[in-house]
This record gives sequence, structure tokens and C-alpha cells, in this order.
Amino acid sequence: MINRFFTSLFIVLLFSFSAKAQSSPALINDPDGFTYIRSGKGTHFESIGKIEKDEFFYCDSTFMDWWKVYVLKLDKQYHYNQLEGYVHKSRVQLLKDLSDTSQKSLINNTLSVFKKQVEIRLAFWNKYHQNKNKWKTSADSIASNKESEKCQFYSDSKYDPILNIIPQYFCKTKDTLMLQLFLATMWVDNGSANESPSYAIGLCFECQPELVIGLISKFKSKSKRDFFYDDIEFGLGDALDVDENGYSSNKEYPKLKKKLDNARKYKSAQQK
Repeated sequence: MINRFFTSLFIVLLFSFSAKAQSSPALINDPDGFTYIRSGKGTHFESIGKIEKDEFFYCDSTFMDWWKVYVLKLDKQYHYNQLEGYVHKSRVQLLKDLSDTSQKSLINNTLSVFKKQVEIRLAFWNKYHQNKNKWKTSADSIASNKESEKCQFYSDSKYDPILNIIPQYFCKTKDTLMLQLFLATMWVDNGSANESPSYAIGLCFECQPELVIGLISKFKSKSKRDFFYDDIEFGLGDALDVDENGYSSNKEYPKLKKKLDNARKYKSAQQK
């Protein structure tokens, strides 16, 4: 499908939720506004690139003083380039260690930008479909491709890292306004093949099932509610290692599954 975007191999291999135990999303912590990436553990090693202040990256903090980092770059031709090297730990700020206020700002800003980008991308494809699956001009086709590439890069380099900290932030703060924005973003991007949002909403449900159900139950559309409940079930299954027979060693899973099943039976006032 044209509006179905596949997560890059780079993200799948390194930064999926299932692999995040060793690689953590981060920002730089440097008064100069950038940090050099070294080819080895020390300043005497050559610089192979740099990380700017607003770029997210992933790092393996199991090293001692010099942490291995993975940075996703995009050149002028919209080609992905993965940089791997080392940065001193004093120059790294893990997203999970930020204050609640800082996490809230990063999450809301990232979700808002990504949601808008997806809406722009879809607007182009609506024009394409309205014209009997043809572009009216080559300029529209070129512009659509650029928007699609920009949106995909933002998803890989910004949206995915933020998804790593949404459950932690929500479980701690119970910020329903943030969760509403997250749900709206998921719905706009519902044609995506990215599984990370499902994992994130599943973890949010695990710690605050009533709050999550309360928000989803307000949607009038059953198909919309089912979309989120399906994603939650998928995310829970991944997070709690549910096998093909529906069994999990996590003792809370049966209770969570029952709450989810009961939520699916809900009928809005408009349906009664």
C-alpha cells in the first residue's frame, strides 16, 4: 500500500523496543551545542562526525567512560547514513533521566510535529487518489516523495526514540493530555507498519489500564476503538511474552486481558 511505511533496517536492528535494553535514546549535554563522535574511546581518536544539540541518538551505556553511540543521518539526497562511534558519557543526556517537565516538552513537541508531517503526507496521497491514482503534475509527485522521505526520517530519528520514554512518563505522571495526543498521532499514522507505538501503548495500558480505557472509550467509532484495543493487545503480547496459546508467565496478564476484553464490549451512546 502506498501509505504504508516500513521501519528502516537500521531502526529494526538497533532500536526496536525489544532491543532497547542495551541501547538507550539520548541527547547531547554540551555547552558548545554539538559533540564530536570519535572512532575510539578517547579524544586522541579521529572525529568521524558530530551530534547536534537537537538530534536524538542511541547509546550503549554499558561501557565505562566512553559510550558507544549510533546516530542516524540524512544527506541532501535523502539517503540514510548510520554513524557509529564513541562519545564521553559526560556529554550524554539519557532521555529517561530527564525531568518530567523536560520529557513532557520533548514528547509533546515530537508528537505534534510528526502528526503534522503525516497529515501533510496523506494530503498528497489524497490528491493522488482523487485524480484516479495519477499525479496532475510532476511537481506534485516530486513534492510528495520529499514529504514521504522527510516523514519517514522523522519517524525513525525522532518519533521512535520518544516512544521509548512515553510509557515511563505516562505511568509516572498520568498525563492524559499527552496520551490523547499520542492516540491522535497513532490514529493519523494508522497505516504504518511500525510496531513501536503498539508496544508503547501496551505498556501505558499495563500500568494505567483504567485511564487508557477511559480515553479510548470516548471515541464514537467502534472501528477506531478496536484499532487501539488491537494495538494494546499486540503490545501487551510483546511486552509480557505472551505465547501463541495466549499464556504469559506474568501473573498480571490475565487481569489485564480481562479488562481489555471487557472494554471491547463497550457501546457508545450513539450505538445504543
